[in-house]
Amino acid sequence: MISAFIFVNENRKKLVLDLENKSFSPEDSFKIAQSIVLAYQENQLAFNELLHYQEKGEILGKHSIFDDENLRAGITNMCDLDALKLYKNMSSQISRLRTKLKVDPLDEEALRNLKLKETKRQLLKTKLNEKQIL
Repeated sequence: MISAFIFVNENRKKLVLDLENKSFSPEDSFKIAQSIVLAYQENQLAFNELLHYQEKGEILGKHSIFDDENLRAGITNMCDLDALKLYKNMSSQISRLRTKLKVDPLDEEALRNLKLKETKRQLLKTKLNEKQIL
């Protein structure tokens, strides 16, 4: 939460300087602005988690730090047939994301999605191996 806040503030300063000095290309300015928005959204999600916990005494579970736990629970509750279908589809989804990252290695959303898909595929593989389906 703190690191996202610091990132937002530091990059806002870069954008203000850019507006004054025109030191970045429009594409670079857009990428900086986009990363600021993503960090701000991440910061807001963390703040909402803290606020919800303070008010209700329970975890909201929408912040990315809970992604792995939510993912594990979803896969555990998934039937074997659905898990197998999803596992087979993961390869093409991961391949498309890797191709996208070759074009734009700084695409934070694609990188985050790739990590999530790879984690999901590994969890599915573990589940299917335990049941001797793979």
